[in-house]
Amino acid sequence: MKTDSDLLYDYTKEEIFIHNYYLIKDIENIYNHTFKNNALLKEILYFKTFYEKKWIQMGKSIKYLSFQLGSKED
Repeated sequence: MKTDSDLLYDYTKEEIFIHNYYLIKDIENIYNHTFKNNALLKEILYFKTFYEKKWIQMGKSIKYLSFQLGSKED
């Protein structure tokens, strides 16, 4: 999930932990992240939509969460 919304990002993180889902990647600001050993993810996430460009100009960060439904033990 890629979003500029702090509310959606925080809510989704809470749900991941409440339901014990497997959190794969949590990036609070993709344009300040180093992406060591993951050039493909960087290439995908660095694609900027019209609205992302607008929000970035306003000083908002773009966040990313990757998770898997089901418990960590599955």
